[in-house]
Amino acid sequence: MEKSKVRKMLKNYLQIGEMKIIWTAFAIDNLKDIFDYYSTKANRNLAHKIRKQILKSTDQLKENPESGQIEFNLDKLKQNHRYLVRETTN
Repeated sequence: MEKSKVRKMLKNYLQIGEMKIIWTAFAIDNLKDIFDYYSTKANRNLAHKIRKQILKSTDQLKENPESGQIEFNLDKLKQNHRYLVRETTN
């Protein structure tokens, strides 16, 4: 899947209420790599399912904005940056 298509798809996930979700280029590239890997090693349906699980995990921040881990590398900005790490299951 092309990066431009991934970015368009993520557009709906970027603004959730007052919490702004920012997908870094690194995260987008990883999401694309995960999708491509499962498309090749398993099938596209599973790849779509896993990608959807990852994207839906951002809903956790909507419900519980402080549930993500604090991003210490951005702590000096004093904007309470957080991140999520998710393990997906088939």
